[in-house]
Amino acid sequence: IAASLFGFWWLGRSATSGPAAAANARALQGQPAPDFVLSDMNGRSTRLSDLRGKVVLVNLWATWCPPCRAEMPDLAAAYQAHKDQGLVLLGVDDQERRETVADFLTRTPLPYLVLLDPDSRVARAYNSGYLPASFAVDRRGILRAIMPGQSSRTALEAVLKPLLAEKP
Repeated sequence: IAASLFGFWWLGRSATSGPAAAANARALQGQPAPDFVLSDMNGRSTRLSDLRGKVVLVNLWATWCPPCRAEMPDLAAAYQAHKDQGLVLLGVDDQERRETVADFLTRTPLPYLVLLDPDSRVARAYNSGYLPASFAVDRRGILRAIMPGQSSRTALEAVLKPLLAEKP
């Protein structure tokens, strides 16, 4: 019950959730992806713009979010299938403490990089009112696809394969 109440609070915490958020996020598509710097579980910083030359999938999630957890096997499979082709997957945990995320990752290890966003900077920069939400950034740093809600392996492949096929 607490997780559900928190989820409703999170979705309603701004005027840019729901369909309005999707419309606002879509306005970013085709533009340079908003840059960010976040720390991983070990305190090392990762900057999105430092990953130019790679296809980057930014996935917003939280440990309390059932659809986030449900899509993790598909995200992991897509990452494993394409990491050697230049795919980087950034799992951006939204607004949770490091200890909460560390406990979750102990029980559910993920093969891709997990970053912490305690202030929800990335969700705001990408106008996202959804969890989960994924954003595909091409090798030039352009936001090419926005996927609000739970992604399937089929949907991920449909977005990633063309981007990975493009020359750097």
